[in-house]
Amino acid sequence: MFAFLKVLTLPISYLHDELMKYRDLCDSRLSVNGQVIYIEKALNDYFLLQNKDIYITDITGLYRSVYLRNESPSCYFYYKGSQKHTYLQNGTENGQLKFIVNVPSYLKDRIEEIQNIVEYNKPAGRVYTINIYDYE
Repeated sequence: MFAFLKVLTLPISYLHDELMKYRDLCDSRLSVNGQVIYIEKALNDYFLLQNKDIYITDITGLYRSVYLRNESPSCYFYYKGSQKHTYLQNGTENGQLKFIVNVPSYLKDRIEEIQNIVEYNKPAGRVYTINIYDYE
């Protein structure tokens, strides 16, 4: 009986997997928009960088948020056989509005200037972090 039910739900499972793949593709296409390009250009022009050493990455793919109405503790649910997980929280923070500004190590003394430029140019409600990477 269990095998029969599993066979009946197989097409729905396949459609769900395809929908999730399509959603991830759409999210990756939407992560690069005019605002991201403008912030990158403003930072690279300010520091006169020709190689676009300052770039922005999106961190929406790291976790998916499910917001609960009631006050319950936060926890993670992992997908079987995958590193992806769903993070349940009580709605205090929207994880899909975050981005990372990647800054080369030779500009680590000028973080305050970078923060001012990003704060001026970022859309309202977006949260960002600054990541300093080793420049070779």
